[in-house]
Amino acid sequence: MEKKSHGRFAGFDLDKRGTGPTDIGSSLSQWLAKQGHCARKRDVLCDLWRNWQAVMGDDLAERARPLGSRGDVILIGGDDQCVMQELVYEEAEILRRANGFLKEERFHRVELHLLMGRTDLRRVDTTVVPKRPGPERPESLGRLRLPPSSPAAAAYEAYLRLFDRQDGGRPQCGFPSEDGAEPFIGR
Repeated sequence: MEKKSHGRFAGFDLDKRGTGPTDIGSSLSQWLAKQGHCARKRDVLCDLWRNWQAVMGDDLAERARPLGSRGDVILIGGDDQCVMQELVYEEAEILRRANGFLKEERFHRVELHLLMGRTDLRRVDTTVVPKRPGPERPESLGRLRLPPSSPAAAAYEAYLRLFDRQDGGRPQCGFPSEDGAEPFIGR
C-alpha cells in the first residue's frame, strides 16, 4: 500500500497521529529536542558556569572567566592582555576540563575576549529572570483625535491602556459632544 501524501503537512505522518488531545508542553519539548534545542543542554551549561571554580581549579578559574558559548566554541574572558596571553597556552586544558565536566565533546575551540567591565557567568544569578523596563511614555500621548467608532480608535485606546497600567491611572475616552465639538480619544 502506498503512503498517502499530504502536501500541507509534509514531513508529518498523519496516519500515526493520536486521536485525542495531547499536552502541548510535552509535544513542544519533543519537537525542540528533534530540532536540537534541548532544555537539558542549557541546564548542563548552567551547571558548568555555576561550578566553574571547581571544574577549572582555583588558579585557572581566577584567570579564565566564562562568558558563554556559541555552538562548539566556549567564550572565555580575561582581565588584561597578559592574562589573555597566558590563557592561549591553557586552551587545551580549558577544553579538556569543560568537556570532562559535561561528559561529552561539546566544545572544540576556545575564544578569548577582554572582560572590559563585563560580568562573567559565575556572578550571574540564572534563577532570576531580569524584568525588562516598559516603554517610555511619549509626551504627546493622548492628544490624537480619532472618530470613536473607528478601529484605529480602539487600537489607540489599547495603546493608552499600556501606559496607564504603568502609571496606575485610567484612560479617558472623549466622545463627540452635543455642541458639535470634534470627537477625540485621549486625556
